[in-house]
Amino acid sequence: MHSSSSLTLFVKYLFPIIFGTSLLLAIFNAEQTTVELIFPIVLLFLLSVAYVRTFGKLRGVKASNSQLLTETITYEETIPYESILYIYQIALISPTMIGIKYIDEETGERKKFYTLASWSSQLATFNFYGLKDVELVEFVRRKIKSVNPGYDESNEPTKWAPVGYMMLAIVVSIILGNLILAI
Repeated sequence: MHSSSSLTLFVKYLFPIIFGTSLLLAIFNAEQTTVELIFPIVLLFLLSVAYVRTFGKLRGVKASNSQLLTETITYEETIPYESILYIYQIALISPTMIGIKYIDEETGERKKFYTLASWSSQLATFNFYGLKDVELVEFVRRKIKSVNPGYDESNEPTKWAPVGYMMLAIVVSIILGNLILAI
């Protein structure tokens, strides 16, 4: 059985509290004027939105031969491989993030979630930045192909898109920060 990182739930629930509290303490303990406080507060807001869109959708995953078992603190869900539309791995993020899109059997709607690759699979291949697919991705992809021979990896999202979004967010933050400080 292949599984995601044991730190998945820590990253989802505890890390943002620790990081957010540290950032807020640093912001409000610094001697800044009201105008200078705008930039870090806007940055914290943008980071919160990015967190909810990615890390807020984190789930623990266990992949067996017949299905995927996903879990959070509040619920567990089993996803048959027939329902998975695609799986992909995001590059240049450590620990490696994996995105999975599937069709919910109860509602028929398309849902997406993320999980973190286990450290052991990254250490075994010296794959710290997600440039090569980890064992979990390869295993699930093989299972999807076994139940859906028409599955095509070229229909998966690019692993580089999130990196581009991060770069764009950094550039926008720098520009906004300079504009605010110029006022």
